[in-house]
Amino acid sequence: MSASGSARLPRTPAFWLVTAVLLVMMFAAAAPSPLYVVYQAHWDFSAGVLTAVFAVYALFLLLALVTVGGLSDFLGRKPVILGSVLLEAVSMLLFAEAHSVGWLFAARAVQGLATGAATGALAAALVDLQPPHRPGLGAFANGAASHGGLAVGAVGAGLLVEYGPAPRILVFALLLAGLVLTALALPLIPETATRRPGALTSLTPRIRVPRQARGAFLTALPALIAVWALGGLYLSLAPSLTASVLHSTNHLVGALAIATLTAAGALGSIAMRGRPARLTLLLGCTTLAAGTLGTLAATLLHHRPAPAGTHPARPATEAPAEHASSS
Repeated sequence: MSASGSARLPRTPAFWLVTAVLLVMMFAAAAPSPLYVVYQAHWDFSAGVLTAVFAVYALFLLLALVTVGGLSDFLGRKPVILGSVLLEAVSMLLFAEAHSVGWLFAARAVQGLATGAATGALAAALVDLQPPHRPGLGAFANGAASHGGLAVGAVGAGLLVEYGPAPRILVFALLLAGLVLTALALPLIPETATRRPGALTSLTPRIRVPRQARGAFLTALPALIAVWALGGLYLSLAPSLTASVLHSTNHLVGALAIATLTAAGALGSIAMRGRPARLTLLLGCTTLAAGTLGTLAATLLHHRPAPAGTHPARPATEAPAEHASSS
């Protein structure tokens, strides 16, 4: 590890500050999910459009990963992290000012770029700053904070949407304030990468897998795709699906569905830390399949033909207009 610039914080406090930055970014990534049913009720768009809104986020996140994912190796960790935090703040402003579905697409695109750009720089900074006597803590903190941040972000947003005023503004106003504080705290983190030439060249999209790792990569690839697909499904459609299956109009219930998935991921990373990769992959795929089958069974049972003379409960997407339109 090389350092440029003077350190403002000792190594260990700086490590936990970087972890906090990652948490804030993940809070913001999950925050829109409980609001999607409110947007649907207010603007009357389909589940297909909602899925497309999330797909835009995933697309721009992937684009950022393959272009600027390694930029911090050339410009330094702090400039890339700061730029990502500022982009995330812009996305919060777009969400707060959203007046149509087009605003959601724009906000999620900017948020995808911010999250993708931050991912590589924050992960590298955590590894750089991890205590020398605790190797692997950086990678562990990166995984646990990512999952835990999504869980807390979803539940926090669900609480504010259900019980707070101005549900389409308050969540993003609070996150914007948190991001501003995060940006102000970044100068306290020591720079751990020396600036060097090659930044523009590094923007060329490339995916490289060492020859000796290709077998393991191809073996794990289907599981990785399944995990990302399931995560995308829950982050975009879990509140609507939960409202339909449970006949609940409470936005916190949908947020808890997201939090259950992501919190289980955080607990799983803790429980399986240090375990053999093959065992971890086998257990992960088994529980993933079981959970997916459970969700499918619950959905199919809910959509059985109703007995004559009965009517299904009104879904949450038909929430009272005054709550859906509050701003």
